[in-house]
Amino acid sequence: ALPIYLSGNLPSALYQLPNLQYHNLSGNNWDDLDNSANETIKATHREALLALYESSNGDYWIHNDNWLVEVGTECSWYGVECINAEIRGLVLSENNLTGTLPVEIGNLSHLRWLHLSDNELTGSIPSTLASISDIEQIRLESNQLDGSIPANLAGLGKLEKLHLQNNQLIGSVPEA
Repeated sequence: ALPIYLSGNLPSALYQLPNLQYHNLSGNNWDDLDNSANETIKATHREALLALYESSNGDYWIHNDNWLVEVGTECSWYGVECINAEIRGLVLSENNLTGTLPVEIGNLSHLRWLHLSDNELTGSIPSTLASISDIEQIRLESNQLDGSIPANLAGLGKLEKLHLQNNQLIGSVPEA
């Protein structure tokens, strides 16, 4: 069966739902995915995205649509999910990310879900992830990550899902 892609414009009311915590609409052909209402994300957040692109060889990703274009378009970049100009999700699973996770990823202060599974990421898990206090999901399974799980991840009180299987991690899971 052929894949089905959604297209067109997203209704702006979708981003006004008070209880919306997660949505994944990536991998479709949206005419306007800049759901930030033309607001610009923080410079440190853009820098974190650029650091991820650079450290994980973004030029060779399967999907890098709209990445590296002008300031103010970040919420239209493939796999970047925003609500009201705040980056809430990075969904880049199965996208040929190679290289390492940058420490700057911890600067994405509004991030709720980080899905980077089924890639070829190497190196250690940055302890700076623990500075994203509202993160609910970290999915880094099926990469080539090594080292130990940062102990400070145990302090993430809103973390609901931590998927780290099928890596080369050592040691134990930190206790909360």
